Amino acid sequence: MTEHRAIMRSDSFFVGINRALCSLAIIVSCASSATASDTAIEKTTRQLELQQTEQLLQSGSEERSRLQAEIETLRNDRARLNQRLIETSDRIRATELRIGAVEERLVTLSDSEAKARASLEGRKAVATDILAALQRVGTMPPPILIADPDHVLDTVRSAIRRRSESRE
Repeated sequence: MTEHRAIMRSDSFFVGINRALCSLAIIVSCASSATASDTAIEKTTRQLELQQTEQLLQSGSEERSRLQAEIETLRNDRARLNQRLIETSDRIRATELRIGAVEERLVTLSDSEAKARASLEGRKAVATDILAALQRVGTMPPPILIADPDHVLDTVRSAIRRRSESRE
């Protein structure tokens, strides 16, 4: 039995060594596989990083193009607004000149109005005298009325004088 045990022990020794060798073979194959797998993973990772970087560059380029187009649009808008501002200021200047001319004419017309009113006030007294004389002549007409169209007031006065002379 001891022999049997000795054989079993030697068998178990070989089985253990066999197991250890298999384990070692598996570990080596895994290690070589892991190394190949690591390089494949590393390559895939680098490719992904490269794609992401290319996408970032492309999106950055697209963003840059979009911003340049927007800047150009803003420049055009600014130029158009500046032109409209210049045109508006020219119209304002022309309107201010017209307002100044109208104000000057208004002052001239106000002066003319004041002179016309003063003249009418002066003529009002003469017109009142003529109207009073005509009313007197109308109530008591003179026997002979010689009318001189240039001097109506003188004609009325002479008629009044003749009327008063004829009564005496």
